[in-house]
Parts: sequence; C-alpha cells; structure tokens
Amino acid sequence: MESDYSWRWTELGRLQRRFRRAVLAAVAVLVLVFLGKFEPRSISRISVLLLLIVWIFFVVKILKIYSEYTYWLCPRCGEPFHYAVGWLGRVNNPFAKRCVHCGLRKWAESDTKKSL
Repeated sequence: MESDYSWRWTELGRLQRRFRRAVLAAVAVLVLVFLGKFEPRSISRISVLLLLIVWIFFVVKILKIYSEYTYWLCPRCGEPFHYAVGWLGRVNNPFAKRCVHCGLRKWAESDTKKSL
C-alpha cells in the first residue's frame, strides 16, 4: 500500500507559516505600542488603544491557528498528529517528529508500510 502525503504536508507547512506570521505581527504591534510613547499624549492614547485592539486580534488569531495545528490530522491514521489522550492524560507535543498515534515521520512523502 503506497500513499502520497505531499498535499497534506503542504497544508501543515501553511499552518506553520500562518502561525509564524501571526506571532511576528503581534510582536510588531507591541513594538509600535512602545514607540507610541514618543508621540504627543493626545495622539498616543488613541493609537495605543487601537494598537491594543489589533494586538488582541492577533493573540486570538495565534490561539486559533495553534488549535488547528494541535488537532491537525495525520495523513496515515487520521488521528491528531501532535495530540493524544492516554491513560496518563493528555499529551500535546507540537515539536513531534512522528505521529503520536501511528509513528509516521513528519514530512514523509509516501507510506511504504507493508500490510500483512
């Protein structure tokens, strides 16, 4: 049984890029807030409030993307690649090199597992 997983890994890579962009945007907004202290006081209050709202938006976006990443389904077994529930409790490993359920290596292009 041979399967091609490249399109699923493309989806995972897209999630990782979206996460990095959202984190960088949130950091950029915080930098702008700190630079806002050099503005006149009347402008500073309005801009800091607007930047706070934008920062909250990016934090919510980061949490949403992280949730999608955590529950991203393994191309082989269809279970969450990074998340498992076992008798010891919940295991979430966002840095997993293999599926926590079936052991499929991350970024493997095909599955050459032989069925018995």
